[in-house]
Amino acid sequence: MPARKRVGLSIIVGENVKRLRLRANMSQTALAEAAGVRQASISSIESGDRGASMMMLMAIAKALGVSSTSLFKEPKR
Repeated sequence: MPARKRVGLSIIVGENVKRLRLRANMSQTALAEAAGVRQASISSIESGDRGASMMMLMAIAKALGVSSTSLFKEPKR
C-alpha cells in the first residue's frame, strides 16, 4: 500500500499541537489522557500523518487550555 501524502493543513495542525503541548510542558501521553484520546492519535496528528475530527481537536485544545482556532494558525517562520 502506498504511503499517504501529508496534507498542508494536517501539517500545520500537527506542528501547532506539538508546539502548544511542549509549551504546556505535557507529554503526548498526558495530553492524550486529558483530551480523552489515545497517545498514538496524538503522535499521528503531530507528525501530520493523520487528520483529526473537529471534536477531537476541540478536546485537544481544551486540554491544552487554548482556543481551537489556535490549532489552525500558520506558524511564523
